[in-house]
Amino acid sequence: MNRSSEQPGAVITGGHFLSLGAVRNLARHGVRVCVVDHEVCVAQFSRSTWRFSKCPPARHEAGFVEFLLSIAHDAGMKGWVLFPSTDEHVRLLSQHRSRLSEHYIVTTPPWDIIKFLYDNRRVPRAHLPASIGRSGEACQGNHSWQASPRCKWLVEYL
Repeated sequence: MNRSSEQPGAVITGGHFLSLGAVRNLARHGVRVCVVDHEVCVAQFSRSTWRFSKCPPARHEAGFVEFLLSIAHDAGMKGWVLFPSTDEHVRLLSQHRSRLSEHYIVTTPPWDIIKFLYDNRRVPRAHLPASIGRSGEACQGNHSWQASPRCKWLVEYL
C-alpha cells in the first residue's frame, strides 16, 4: 500500500473558488480530496480534486447529512476529514457532529460553541472589544475596514 492510500483524505463541502485553494493545498501535501457540491463548481474541474460528488443542497438538511454518511461508506471515505466551506455547511456539520463523527473526523466544533459565531446576536457583549456597538456590527458599510481603527481588533484575530 502506498502512503496516499493509507492516510485519510479530505472531504470539502462546497466547491467555490475559496475551496479550490484548500483543494490545491491539501493535494500538494499528498492528501486525496473529495469535493461535494449541489451544483457545478470550479473545484470539481481541478486536477487536484480526486473525486467530485453531487450532493443535495444544504437547505435539504436531512438529505445532505444522509448523503455525507452514505459516501463515507460507499466510497471508502470512512475516517476522512470533513471540512465545511460555507457558513451553512458549518452549521450543518456542527449540528450533526455526533452522527457525522461516527464516519468522519469533523473539524467543526459542536453547536453549543458554533451557535455564538453563527449568530452574533448570541455573543455575550462582555466578550467583545469595546469598539463594537450593541448590534455587534463593528464596521457596517465600511469597505475599507482594514484601515479603520474601529476594526483593528478584527485584523488582530484573523
